[in-house]
Amino acid sequence: MGLQGSGTQLSSYYRGPAPAGQLGLSTSGKAPSVLVADDEAIVRTVLTSMLTRLGCTVILADNAAAAISTYESRYAGIDLVIFDLMLPDMTGEKLFDHLRMVNPGARCVLITGNSESELLPSLVAGGVSGILPKPFDVHELQDELTRVLAS
Repeated sequence: MGLQGSGTQLSSYYRGPAPAGQLGLSTSGKAPSVLVADDEAIVRTVLTSMLTRLGCTVILADNAAAAISTYESRYAGIDLVIFDLMLPDMTGEKLFDHLRMVNPGARCVLITGNSESELLPSLVAGGVSGILPKPFDVHELQDELTRVLAS
């Protein structure tokens, strides 16, 4: 028989990602700013959650035109663009070309559910910083962000 008022003590530990400064995502100590362009609301929501957990500031665009407009006006403050290979108004290849016209040093990571796409070789040859095949988890995203932002 136990003492009344005493019960089982449960401690839980969460091994989540370290704060942005500890991940090597930024040498300046500021949170990396990431523009996410995807037409699917659920993808934008999940990416926002993941990126926020990784210590990033997130800017959203639901199509290529919005991504281009946002990047043109704010590119100096955007560290990385993550975009879908196929957006309703433009392919990822054309979006990448537009981003590079605005800023030849733009760091871009492509996300795609179609890793067999014919567009991937030309994007890699053109200098896309990384490709993340869907689905991916927060740790894969963290690894890719760390690699791309360190370059």
